[in-house]
Amino acid sequence: MVALAMSAEAGRADVPELLPLKAFAALPGLDDPEISPDGRTIATQLRKQGEALLVLHDIFGVKPGKSATRVLPLPAKATVNWMRWLNDQYLLVSVRNFTRMFRQDVPYDRLYIVDRATRKTTPIGPKGGGLEGDDVIYWAPDGSFIILNFSRGMFSAPAAMRVALPSNKVTTAESAHFDIGHWFTNSRGEVIAGIGPLRGERLKFIYRQTPEDDFHTLLKLSTTKDDDGSEPLYVMQVDAETQTGYVISRRGGDHWGLYKFDFKAGTFGETLFSSDVADIQGLHFDRAGKLSWVSYIDDRWHMKWFTDADSEFYAALEKAVPHMVARVVSSSADNGIRIVRTDSPTNPGTFYVYSATTGTMKQLSGVNSALAGKPLAPMEYVAYKARDGLEIPAYLTLPVGRAPDSLPLVVMPHGGPFYRDQWQYDFLVQYLANRGYAVLQPNFRGSTGYGKVFQQAGYNELGKAMQDDLDDGVAWLATTGKIDPKRVCMVGWSYGGYAAQVAAYRNPELYRCAVSIAGISDLPTMLRYDHRFMYWQDWRKWSSRYRGDADSLSLGDVSSLRHVKEMRIPLLLIHGDDDNVVPVIQSERLANALDDAHKPFTFIRIKDGDHSLDEEDQRLQLLTALDDFLAQNNPTDVLTGK
Repeated sequence: MVALAMSAEAGRADVPELLPLKAFAALPGLDDPEISPDGRTIATQLRKQGEALLVLHDIFGVKPGKSATRVLPLPAKATVNWMRWLNDQYLLVSVRNFTRMFRQDVPYDRLYIVDRATRKTTPIGPKGGGLEGDDVIYWAPDGSFIILNFSRGMFSAPAAMRVALPSNKVTTAESAHFDIGHWFTNSRGEVIAGIGPLRGERLKFIYRQTPEDDFHTLLKLSTTKDDDGSEPLYVMQVDAETQTGYVISRRGGDHWGLYKFDFKAGTFGETLFSSDVADIQGLHFDRAGKLSWVSYIDDRWHMKWFTDADSEFYAALEKAVPHMVARVVSSSADNGIRIVRTDSPTNPGTFYVYSATTGTMKQLSGVNSALAGKPLAPMEYVAYKARDGLEIPAYLTLPVGRAPDSLPLVVMPHGGPFYRDQWQYDFLVQYLANRGYAVLQPNFRGSTGYGKVFQQAGYNELGKAMQDDLDDGVAWLATTGKIDPKRVCMVGWSYGGYAAQVAAYRNPELYRCAVSIAGISDLPTMLRYDHRFMYWQDWRKWSSRYRGDADSLSLGDVSSLRHVKEMRIPLLLIHGDDDNVVPVIQSERLANALDDAHKPFTFIRIKDGDHSLDEEDQRLQLLTALDDFLAQNNPTDVLTGK
């Protein structure tokens, strides 16, 4: 039976309290911890004064007088993408660093191996190569080798490379084919499948039973119109003996599901997960290659487990934290030790160590101790009709201790745009609610997780129907009386920042102000930038979702940079100058154009800031700028002190 060491909702208060900006800017004490197979050591990433640190923390068996924590510095400006234990001695770490290219810093990913005993950190993998050097497609169960999908150059097709560990002896498992963009292996680490382009807007999937056989084309797939049609697209865990494995597919329907697949016969088998309301979001195989769980989101995030013991454990876990979302983020080889994270919109989260021996959980670390027990605002799942009748799911957060009547509103569209918001803690949402705002987060058409029809409804609709969905959310909320339609501001990050810029020119009568964080002002330029760093078939699929057709507005037509003269509301631009996802020039060019046109704007350039602004001082700069801007342009009584 699972028992929590403390109540997740303890210390809640009903009286609203103006919380300091620093509390919302605080970063997690732990970041994606990974437990070693023996369940003794946690690996995690910390950032301290701008430096990324890899931390190994022993949670059991620490001798008296010995430190439980060991800190290993990473290369300058590097960050950790992910970590995975090969075995009890070695940890594999994917690290992102930057190189100068096309007159700007661009990211590249490489692998390092860490010796738990000696703390030695060593780069591994083929030398040179393109920007992606961490695409592991096979893990030997004993940690003795991996197979990498690895391109020798930015624009070359990948080979499959075998890397022996820890010796770093690199050999070619399968040479590059000019028409194959990604390789797959079977349960022995043998390369038996690949996917790549045919002429036109199609892909082929090639397969062979053993490395001695010739490849043959098993499937032909659409890259743009149907995504995967009825065939499988993502391939996993092909058994070398039976020629069966797992695929994620829509099978001609609307939602991604998980299925068994017979590759020898080319036919589907057992349905392992399928939903009429939600796409599969993720899945996990244990160290032996056995399927553990899949995740999906309806109104909240869920895990479906595939053994009775795991299902019983997770049911008890959810019962122990009924008002939270619980995730198992890492487990020991025997599942005797698990790292569990719980969180909710009103609780930034807590990491626990679960012991099967005692059946209890012990708190490991809070995600944000500065907000522990503070009166944060609950989030509600809602839905409304867009002007064309499409139902738009959304999340609504109302400030604590205030009557839901004529509240000032912040509309906060998510990034992506092919992404989605979900029921969870969000530092920006809680900051805004604490300042007295209602916050609406629409999952506008094109958002993922709701099926193919809903996602494809957003294709080619940037600045058009996708923007209508945001405006229609304001109109719907106004009919409820909960918000004052004359006191509305849009605040967005990345694609959401682009949407905020569009709101400033498209229908400024609906909004009093707009805030663009790391936003895109020139879509054609952004698409060309993406083209430099994506394999061409991926870029073609990506770009087809953005570009217009002969009967619609072009990307240039819906770029805010071309509509500066039409902007009539104050606009705040915030951008990190080390952003490699959306380059800072996107905001710089817009700021220059606004200045030339004598339009009301403020531009905050954050030194060394990346796309996520993942330093506390950077987030504090962001929140300080927001506080000042909103107090001036869409104030609440909290911000004005009246």
